[in-house]
Amino acid sequence: MGVFATLFITAACTLTHTPARRDPFVGLGRPAPSSFKTLKVALAFSENTKQLLELLRKNQAIAVEHGVTPDPEAASSFERSIERFGSHFASVTRIDEPAQARGLDVDLVVVWDSFVTMTGVLSQKIEIEQGAIFLAVDGTQIEHLRASAKREMSLSESKTASLDAQREVEARFEDALRGSAKLITFAEGRAPGAAPPAAVASAALRVPSRMVVVPLRAAGGVRSEVCGLLTNYMLSLLDRVGGLQTVGQADVDAMLGLERQKDILGCTSTACAAEIGGALGADLFLYGEVGKVGSSYAINMTIVRTATSSVGTRVSRMTPQDEDSLRAEIPAMVAELVNGLNDSR
Repeated sequence: MGVFATLFITAACTLTHTPARRDPFVGLGRPAPSSFKTLKVALAFSENTKQLLELLRKNQAIAVEHGVTPDPEAASSFERSIERFGSHFASVTRIDEPAQARGLDVDLVVVWDSFVTMTGVLSQKIEIEQGAIFLAVDGTQIEHLRASAKREMSLSESKTASLDAQREVEARFEDALRGSAKLITFAEGRAPGAAPPAAVASAALRVPSRMVVVPLRAAGGVRSEVCGLLTNYMLSLLDRVGGLQTVGQADVDAMLGLERQKDILGCTSTACAAEIGGALGADLFLYGEVGKVGSSYAINMTIVRTATSSVGTRVSRMTPQDEDSLRAEIPAMVAELVNGLNDSR
């Protein structure tokens, strides 16, 4: 994020306020701990970030035209911030658009969003914002992290103040990244070789089957991102079930046109499930919803047999209205679905 400093007139000046808080691992002679080393990431820049980089390029060109040597730290500091972000993950692949992540061996798509607001001339106010939107490959939003810092400064203080604000934003963003419960939960579900919950450790279908799994539908005020996280966790457990091949949203998107994709997301009947599941060459079709009933969450899942247009099994749960309790029910529900399919043969 050092790119922001080049947007202002440089000067050698010491500010009177205390330094911005920095990452606690800086200066210790050892790297900060990696947070999500099981996750592979595809990284795209938002339009805000692209415009900011273009502004940097133009400013450097203007400086050269006027015989001023551009600050060599400008471009490299932005790359270092990306490298620092990437150090938290197994790998980072640059892409131009999020849609390009389909077909890549990645777990997450990250949209990097940088923005700067500056007002005033002789007396300036600057706000630096850093954000990252984390998406599953199927487009489900997993997390949205933001960090910002503001400074007021005179014209002569601009470079020092902007660098100071950048360091504060970096530290805040690092804290938010490491502490994201949503990303931690997502990583736990995707960890290769991680021991599955006891409820699904030995789950297996007697008859090998292929099953379409559509995102759980949010109802009654439940946030859609909660359903997205639960769906991803459920898929990670279903992938461990012996004899079962899952078809997730990314696969569905690749196989169906736009209109059919809309149909599948609204599919909540046996006839609809059988039709679309059959078109995708699947034996089974799983759909469900998460809603609120009074002070409780209600979660329902149904599996339809596409060959007979009949319900193979269904499960329901009521939990206290907190997301940890809701997530804790998923392994037992997956095991019950598998047992229900075996018993209904």
